[in-house]
Amino acid sequence: MAKEAETKKETAQTELDAANKELEDAKNAAQTDDAEAQKKIAEKQEALDDAKNDLVGNEQNIEANKANVAEQTNKKNGFEAELEETKKEIAQLEETAKQAEDQKAELETQKAELEQKKLKLKNNLQLRRKNTINYLEIKSKMRLQEIN
Repeated sequence: MAKEAETKKETAQTELDAANKELEDAKNAAQTDDAEAQKKIAEKQEALDDAKNDLVGNEQNIEANKANVAEQTNKKNGFEAELEETKKEIAQLEETAKQAEDQKAELETQKAELEQKKLKLKNNLQLRRKNTINYLEIKSKMRLQEIN
């Protein structure tokens, strides 16, 4: 009888050790998933930053082009044909400026979406970790109850 109890105790200890190992493995997997998610978020943030820098450059180019148009208009004062050409250039620059503004609004929308995705990923990861830990704790408790 004592030998049987000892055997049950050893079996229970082995199961408990296995459950603890499984819990540790789950924690390590969750940390790996978190690191991968953080890497993806960083890559998307870098792409967004690059796009913002491009937009700033475009806005600077637009401002430089507008300054050139103003200078040319002053130089060509009195020449009707040249004035019409300058008006066309201004219209093109305004269209470019409108496109840049549209692009800026789109990038802001994408940024907000990325932030939402980032938050959702973070929340999902936290929930996944919590669920895994809860499951393993319940499983360990059930095994302990079986032992007792």
